[in-house]
Amino acid sequence: MLLQHEGSVLRVFPDWPKKMDASFTPLRAKGVFLVSSEQRQGLVTKIEISSEKGGTLEIQSPWGDYPIQVAGIASSLKPNSEGRVLLVTGAGKTYRLLPFK
Repeated sequence: MLLQHEGSVLRVFPDWPKKMDASFTPLRAKGVFLVSSEQRQGLVTKIEISSEKGGTLEIQSPWGDYPIQVAGIASSLKPNSEGRVLLVTGAGKTYRLLPFK
């Protein structure tokens, strides 16, 4: 499975073998979000989210408890104790999430 959006939580590659590289370009998630992502050598390299109408999206971090960098935003997102972050989006905006380095 490449994308799952159940129980209000978005997950990328939730059941995809770590040994298999994969990527997908826009798949629709609940709440009018379009999601693309890539996994290489067992690691998710990026998540790109386009929000068609705006709203808050809860994301299970594929990077554990490490902060998440959102391209174009100075501050990082910090996962909560369940490893999830909240991304507040604007209508028509695209967000690129990367592991914070």
